[in-house]
Amino acid sequence: MNVKAAQPKILIIGAREIVKLKVGVIILTLLENARMALRYDPLGRNYFKRKSTIKYQDSMEEKSVERHFFVALLIVTLTGALALSFSIKPVKGATATVYIRADGSIDPVTAPISSVDKVTYTFVGDLLEWRIIIERDNIVLDGCDHTLQGTGDGSGISLSGRSNIVIKSVNIKNFYFGISLSGSSNISISGNNITANNGYGIWLYHSNHNIIDGNNIANNGWGIVLNQGEGNVISGNNITSNSGDGILFWDSSSNEIFKNIITANGVNGIQFHWTGNPYASTDYNIIIGNNILCNEQGIWLNFSNYNVISQNNITANNWHGIILYQSNHNTVCSNYIAAHNKSGVWRGYLNARSKGLWLLSSNENTIYHNNFINNREQTGVSPGYSNTWDNGFPSGGNYWSNYKEAYPDAMEFDDSKIWNRPYLIDGYNSDRYPLMAPFCTFSAGIWNGVAYNIDIISNSTVSEFFFDPNEGPFIRFDVTGPEGTTGFCRVTIPNNLLWVDDGWKIFVGGEPVNYTLIPYENYTYLVFTYNHSIKTVEIQGTHAIPEFHSALIMLFFMLVTLIVAILLEKGKMQF
Repeated sequence: MNVKAAQPKILIIGAREIVKLKVGVIILTLLENARMALRYDPLGRNYFKRKSTIKYQDSMEEKSVERHFFVALLIVTLTGALALSFSIKPVKGATATVYIRADGSIDPVTAPISSVDKVTYTFVGDLLEWRIIIERDNIVLDGCDHTLQGTGDGSGISLSGRSNIVIKSVNIKNFYFGISLSGSSNISISGNNITANNGYGIWLYHSNHNIIDGNNIANNGWGIVLNQGEGNVISGNNITSNSGDGILFWDSSSNEIFKNIITANGVNGIQFHWTGNPYASTDYNIIIGNNILCNEQGIWLNFSNYNVISQNNITANNWHGIILYQSNHNTVCSNYIAAHNKSGVWRGYLNARSKGLWLLSSNENTIYHNNFINNREQTGVSPGYSNTWDNGFPSGGNYWSNYKEAYPDAMEFDDSKIWNRPYLIDGYNSDRYPLMAPFCTFSAGIWNGVAYNIDIISNSTVSEFFFDPNEGPFIRFDVTGPEGTTGFCRVTIPNNLLWVDDGWKIFVGGEPVNYTLIPYENYTYLVFTYNHSIKTVEIQGTHAIPEFHSALIMLFFMLVTLIVAILLEKGKMQF
């Protein structure tokens, strides 16, 4: 049994008391030397012949103190010693290292980290001028909101070749790497405050299937950098005010970035870049549901293919919303892309103008159901490159806030809430089915392993969406608009989510309304109008998708268990 490891708090207190005792010894020794010097050499004539040697801790070499003007030295030493006795750091001098060893031990045992089971390791105080190297798998490192602070270099927490580790609730600052992973997998980094690191907040190299969730990553050089990794999830983080990119992927594929707040980063909110490595790519990643605001650019993909950019709010970035450079076969859908309004010199372009979406030397990308609102230029495409700007009819293309200005004579096509004239981008690119109002989509849940959405095109503000098949076969949402004007909705419902035997019923503000039905393959499109104010819309079907409740499943297993127990009790079951 390692007695010291079992009582880390006592050891930490003891270490501080030992320092204070040594300060006392120094003071007493100097006082005694001064007394003797004054007794035998009151004028200090032989000060250069006498030396006082004081031994500190075993790791420190002996220091010889010249007794030159010993009275002044005594005053300075006493002042410093008294100050030290009231302010003691866990480590003095350069950054020290705490190891969580492969056998579960903590090295050194005096570090303010404790564990009673060699599984959960808990900070019991701040670690100032320390760093941590983890050599053990299957553990939890819980900072308990204490601070791990470095001196501007190295890594705050380092993992190499590790797996199944949780790092949570640590304030990490003033390193080069806040947290660094190399060749590590199934690591969870959650609820940490990672700030003011000179290089990177979180760095992952050749690391797969890790989760970075719910962290504050701010004021670092770069926020999160993933180099040659796959299957990682970055979600629910606040990534703000980093000097470089908020999130940067190099040669990394099949990762997910969702529901993060990514703001005010000095270069890009998110950047993907393929370096030309023939054994890697930056393909098949998903960027979904993020707020990407006020960065230099919102999203920039370089040499990156087959990625999905969906349901993001990309607003008011300093230059461009989304840039695709030599990137093909990507899908950009259901995003809100607004308020990119700058013009001037940008990266060698003398008369650059901000664009919502800029496709540079990029082919065969699919762009639909996006809202392009009040950008200086809604889009830009390199000459000679062709992309798809809609999802066919009746699904439609994109909403363009400047459409009526460009096409004042356009009309609605066949009560579909789609304009009858394409939105022309250039000779190779056009949106054939531009939408008459902004597009929004709502999650209707995951049923039987399939994710369903309800899509709505409306000139109203749509909110408070509700669908639960256990409450009944209906969907409900609120619409809001200026009183005295006419509102409209076009609602898209998956046929195997909600369907009818004999007609739909639609109520707006409790009153039934007429509708236009557009049946099409796997979806039903319902179009209806109403007078604007604040109203609730309810669309009633006959049937909703079935599911087994977890409570019903539990009840089933309880009944089976009860039957088996009864049979065993009666001796009627043989094994």
